[in-house]
Amino acid sequence: MVNLLPKSNNRSVRSGFTLIELLVVISIIGMLASIILVSLQGARNKARIASGLQFESSIYQTLGGDILAEFDFDDPNNLLKDSSGHNNNGTWLGTPATATPGIKNGGANFNFGGGMYISEADLSQNTGFTVSAFIYPRSYAGAADGGGCSHWIYDPTYFGIACQNNWWINNTSGRQYVFPPELKLNDWNQVTLSYRNGNMDWYIDGKYVGTQSIGSLNAGASSLYIGGPGSPWDSNGIIDDVRVYGKEIPI
Repeated sequence: MVNLLPKSNNRSVRSGFTLIELLVVISIIGMLASIILVSLQGARNKARIASGLQFESSIYQTLGGDILAEFDFDDPNNLLKDSSGHNNNGTWLGTPATATPGIKNGGANFNFGGGMYISEADLSQNTGFTVSAFIYPRSYAGAADGGGCSHWIYDPTYFGIACQNNWWINNTSGRQYVFPPELKLNDWNQVTLSYRNGNMDWYIDGKYVGTQSIGSLNAGASSLYIGGPGSPWDSNGIIDDVRVYGKEIPI
């Protein structure tokens, strides 16, 4: 009689993974997870910047008729030009900034060299005003030796955007500080402040941060500084699309 059953070779069938195989699988999963995480972070950052661009565009569409000064830095041969049509052209303080790619077209590169000084209308004569800009900070510290604190947009009578999370506003009682979320280093940040009826509203990347009650503004003509008023407050970064409006953002 023929036996059709397979002969046993007395060897057990191996099941499961070896340690080396498990380590290979785990490393592959970790690598894929890292790629996905980096992609998500990149997508979030692009969405953040896109939100700032959209917010800045909506401000311009709403308040464009009340613009007092605009510096888009798109002309590399004349970074001091006020493109609003009001001829509030700037003057260099210290070493001039250099032309560099900006958030959309051109930008102004400030590298611990000084800033711009712009004579402007007295903002206290307005019931409200708005200032918006794109800032690409490379360092929070002012001056090449690390002293002081970088000033990005600065009006000595009314407001200042300085350091990573130190913004301030002047009123008839003195200077008051606000501390919004830190600006991102080595990346673009859209910053906006809007004064209305004794309150200052703060926005970063198109998102409302908060409101500071500041009361009445100091009277008297003032000037705008871009990139810091001088050492040790010189900036290290890029600034683009600075706009000053003689009206608040409507709520």
